[in-house]
Amino acid sequence: MSADNGIYILRTKNPDPNMGFEYRVAHAQAIESIDEPNIGGLYVFLIFNKAQVFTRLKDAETEALRIHHEISASDCPILEYGIQLLIRRGVFEDIVTDSIYRTLDLYYKNKG
Repeated sequence: MSADNGIYILRTKNPDPNMGFEYRVAHAQAIESIDEPNIGGLYVFLIFNKAQVFTRLKDAETEALRIHHEISASDCPILEYGIQLLIRRGVFEDIVTDSIYRTLDLYYKNKG
């Protein structure tokens, strides 16, 4: 049986074009779901919505290491995929919103 988990650092564009990138860190399973065409953005939202937003990769890496140490000290110290950087081209909110619109569009097409 596979743990299918890891600690993921999500890099997205900062809404302010002068600020570079935003980074969010989360421990998650089945991360490949973020690549699903219709639900990927929703999965991104579920995983990273409550994560602290960092503007420096180094700070996000520090948070990822903190989570790693927490998992390593737990009763189930399994981390199958370690720490991974996930790069998305858009702004976090746009990625989520686009996915919601695609999902609603698909729902209404299939309903009618």
